[in-house]
Amino acid sequence: MRLKNALLLGAALAASGMLALTAIQEGWKGKDGGRVQTALAQGHPARITPDNLVDRLAVLPLSQRLQRVQWQQAVLAIDLEAAADATQLQLASDLLRLLQLGFVYPDNVDRMLVRVLAASPSAADEAPVLLLAADVRKGDETLHFLPVLQARDVLGGGWDERLRLTRTAAWRMRFDR
Repeated sequence: MRLKNALLLGAALAASGMLALTAIQEGWKGKDGGRVQTALAQGHPARITPDNLVDRLAVLPLSQRLQRVQWQQAVLAIDLEAAADATQLQLASDLLRLLQLGFVYPDNVDRMLVRVLAASPSAADEAPVLLLAADVRKGDETLHFLPVLQARDVLGGGWDERLRLTRTAAWRMRFDR
């Protein structure tokens, strides 16, 4: 009888260990309902290269269109085109996803420059209007918050200074009514 109980206990422990490993590998649900994923389980490359940058951006769930991407000497520069009906929360969410792409998994991004631009509605040949700019660097102490930071947090709470966000007069005219 002791042997039978010992075998059952061993089987139960093995099964629970397998479930725990599966949960770690598959990720778990975050408080916002989105998936929090582990870097090793997802096979994210540890480095951004010209060969994998397009693939990484293609799977990123952005609500706005990418206008320009430049990768040069550990600096990733991205221009995001804001649709006319884009909300502050949508733009902050896209900004946060881009920053997470650059700083959460890879180890070779030293700086990210992100600009949010609004196309001029009057003429297609006019220059886009700058709404928001971010200049984030690898050495910034706030980068460890990126995996858990929410888009609504980026809009307030002193993150402008931490992420070197610059909101232009065009941003204020569009959103601060």
